[in-house]
Amino acid sequence: MNTEQHVPEHLSVTPEEIQTIESFLDSIKVPYNKEISLPLRQYLQELVVVLWQDGRDFNPRKPFGKSMWKRDVYEAIVESFGKTEDNAYGTVDDEGFADKINYGKCDELVKKMIAYLMC
Repeated sequence: MNTEQHVPEHLSVTPEEIQTIESFLDSIKVPYNKEISLPLRQYLQELVVVLWQDGRDFNPRKPFGKSMWKRDVYEAIVESFGKTEDNAYGTVDDEGFADKINYGKCDELVKKMIAYLMC
């Protein structure tokens, strides 16, 4: 039996990316409900648990009871970088809130984080 894990090339994480991803997973906070925010690591873990528990009844539009859950993740990523010139994930306004989001770059990062968590 082959026990070697296969991760698609576009999701593989380089050794250089591991430290960055670890830092992001623990430092980026995502609104979970009206009262609390969770570290991205815990948020993604909760998402997988809800998917597993709900099975066929899983509602991808509102896994945590609200429809903006994916945008919450994007905004948390963009806002974590702040107003820096090298923020490839988007831009923030003068108050530090996400203004424009690079959805492709954010998706790429989140997919890699999920792949990393699952290995």
